[in-house]
Amino acid sequence: MIKKVSEKGYAEIISHRPYSSLVHFLGEVSGNKCNKGAVESMIKAGAFDCFANRRSHFEYLSKVKDKAKSISFDIYNEWSIEDRARGEMESLGFYFSGHPIKKYNDILCGRGIDVETGLFPTNSKVVISVAGMIESIREFNSKNGMMAFVKISGYKDYDLLVWNPTWLVYQNVLSVGGVIIARGRWLDQGKIAVAVNKG
Repeated sequence: MIKKVSEKGYAEIISHRPYSSLVHFLGEVSGNKCNKGAVESMIKAGAFDCFANRRSHFEYLSKVKDKAKSISFDIYNEWSIEDRARGEMESLGFYFSGHPIKKYNDILCGRGIDVETGLFPTNSKVVISVAGMIESIREFNSKNGMMAFVKISGYKDYDLLVWNPTWLVYQNVLSVGGVIIARGRWLDQGKIAVAVNKG
């Protein structure tokens, strides 16, 4: 399932198991069948977590010239929860160790979020508030001016349509990986038209 790891690379990895460290792995596995990009994806996916943290492995791989070289890995200087999650999404296509929005659970739940849907209670059947982490932003020009499609995830996936002038107000503070609370109304096909509040 790990991106960039081919069937030949997988077979090569299996044939040399077990491994005692990343250094041992690099010394045993052919770079022709399992190249640097594949090893980077494996690190991001957590394949070497039993030896040391991902950041140490990744930094070592970026500097190593001699595969037999000895090194002491830093077990404390790990990537942030967000960076680990981003790496898992890049290499696996999903969050393996849990969605990074969990870091904000206490804050969001304290405001009354429904952990099944990501929705906040409102007194309206039309207007809703929803929380999530921004997965992607696609800006486009419409007859009403610049607007954006924003995908969020965490508790449940939602597609947000951010109208102009709301987009013009918030475009510089919204970025992929940011956590937001959006208030708006339901549209067709599960989309939400929103006025976005900074999270």
